[in-house]
Amino acid sequence: MYYIKRFFCQRITSEMVDIGRYLKLTEAQQIRRSIHHKIRRAFMWQYYFSMMEIKKRHDIKSSQIKALKKRVHEELGEEFINLLAGTRFEICTTDTDISVILVDGTPIFLEKQVLFPTLKAFLSTDCRMLPHHVTVDMGAVPFVTNGADIMAPGIVNLDELIEKGDFVVITEERHGKPLAIGEALYDSKEISAMDQGKVIKNIHYVGDKMWNLEI
Repeated sequence: MYYIKRFFCQRITSEMVDIGRYLKLTEAQQIRRSIHHKIRRAFMWQYYFSMMEIKKRHDIKSSQIKALKKRVHEELGEEFINLLAGTRFEICTTDTDISVILVDGTPIFLEKQVLFPTLKAFLSTDCRMLPHHVTVDMGAVPFVTNGADIMAPGIVNLDELIEKGDFVVITEERHGKPLAIGEALYDSKEISAMDQGKVIKNIHYVGDKMWNLEI
């Protein structure tokens, strides 16, 4: 009976601590955290990619482009606004409930309740210069591009402002090429202090079904 009471006391205490931490967050942080929960659910999209086919493709109206930029800023952060630096914006409907947003003909975002960028959005970018980047050594490259999660020993550099739950772009140390998009399991200070263990969940990587989606 003692151990049962102790278990429930620990459980309640833990939940109270989590609630206390949440209440201390700013309104913007609470919104961002809520969005990250939606994004985690959206990662189930990978199930559809093997069967996704483009059905219709049309230009996005100027008023919709403005709304899209606002969504990118709110859901992903200001650092992703530059992905919309183009002259032609299109949206493709598919045979699933996922839409593909093109900028100058390149698939940049997938949309299903929330937005998230595809790796092809970063092909012309030195990702080592990006906010929320995580750079891994060359030994980790074949594992990351095969879908493996990112382990602490393979990281050689990362953005100091990464928080738990953030989107991060995984890149390699020589040329800054994008390898994967992941979700941080810890904040940057915690990751820097770790010498073993999984620290980033691999969500979308070079060569996966999303990467091979043809428009």
